[in-house]
Order: sequence, then structure tokens, then C-alpha cells
Amino acid sequence: MLQLKQLRTEAGGFRLRDIDLEVDSGSYGALLGPPGSGKSVLVETICGLRPATRGRVVIDGVDVTDLDPRERRIGYVPQAYVLFPTKRVSDNITFGLRARGSTRAEAIEQAGPIIDLLGIGELLNRWPTTLSGGEQQRVALARALAIKPRLLLLDEPVSALDEGLRERVCRDLRRFQHELNITTVHISHNLEEALAVSDWAAVLDDGRLLQVAPMGDLLRRPENETVARFLR
Repeated sequence: MLQLKQLRTEAGGFRLRDIDLEVDSGSYGALLGPPGSGKSVLVETICGLRPATRGRVVIDGVDVTDLDPRERRIGYVPQAYVLFPTKRVSDNITFGLRARGSTRAEAIEQAGPIIDLLGIGELLNRWPTTLSGGEQQRVALARALAIKPRLLLLDEPVSALDEGLRERVCRDLRRFQHELNITTVHISHNLEEALAVSDWAAVLDDGRLLQVAPMGDLLRRPENETVARFLR
């Protein structure tokens, strides 16, 4: 379970304001809102890439607010994937495991089930610059999952893909999440995308959390005009 308690942070002149959120273990949720609403800032704060100025981040009952990112056991796939161009796919995938002390052989073995699940075994000796957008997305996802995270955070994971591939990758993300039973939060500004993958959604606007609800309830009963306007 992920719990955010009165969470605040700042990014330049932007502020996240007193975010309270509880995410059930094993669920797949969407973080929605227009550009500039604070979605990425919130995810970066959960990861520890931005310090919280107030409030707490709790994962599976452990307060991780003051821990370094590598100690939080969070799998994070940023919007641009950020694969290391000077490392082959195999070394990209095992980067987190190697940082935790595994040898290269041990890391490849540990990541084997994820590599098989994502169907990317034939890519291991390739360089990131030779991969398609969909292949890069799967490698970035494998790197995030290899460390066996308690929580998976996806920042606009399909925004760079064309429509047909985007639909297929959304189906795959939902299937992988179901098979691994990993708590997942997926940033999106696309309602159709959120409907395709998520059990629930949270709507942000101007750094404030406006509503959290199962997808059906959110569509039928928006709590205010701002939420209703976004869902049109």
C-alpha cells in the first residue's frame, strides 16, 4: 500500500499542496490532470527525486520520506525512458541490481523472469539507439521491475508511441501488472488511456488533489466542475 499524508513539495514556483492519498496493494491507478497540474512533480516526490517540504510517504507501512531513492524499492519509468546510451540492453536492465551488489551473472539470472515476461531476450546485446519506441519502453520497464519493487511508477509511459502501438502497450502493461501483482501508478493526461489500464484514478489540478475514485464512479459522479471539464 502507498500512503501520502499531507504531502507538500515545491518545484520552482510550483507547489504541491497537502496531498492525501491511499493506494491499495496490487491495484493499478491513473494519475490524471492537465499539463502543469503537478503529476510528474508528485511522482518524483514519491520516488525521492524531489524532497518533500512537509508530510510523509509511506510504502507497505514503512515511512520512506527521508530515504534515498535507491532505498525506497520503487520502480520508476520516466517519460523519456532515459536508457543509458553507452550500455547495452542487458546492462541497462541489470543496472539497479548491480548497484545493489549483484555480479553481472547474478543480475542477469535475477532479471531473467522479467526479461522472459516482457519478451525481450533477443534484445540483450543491442544498444538503446537501435531500439524502436516500443522496445525502449519494454527495456525501461524491465529495468524498473528487475529490482522487484514494492511500487511501480510510470510517467506517461506510452505518450511517445503511435496510436496502434500505444493501445497494445497499454494492454501489455495491464497484463504484466496483473501477473506480477505489483501496485502501479500510471501518469496520463489521456482519459481513454486511463480507462484502458486503471482500476481507479486521481485527478490533480494546480497542485491540488481534487478527487480519487474508481474509474466508473469518477466518470459518473465528478465532484466539481474542474473534474467534470477534464473528463469530457
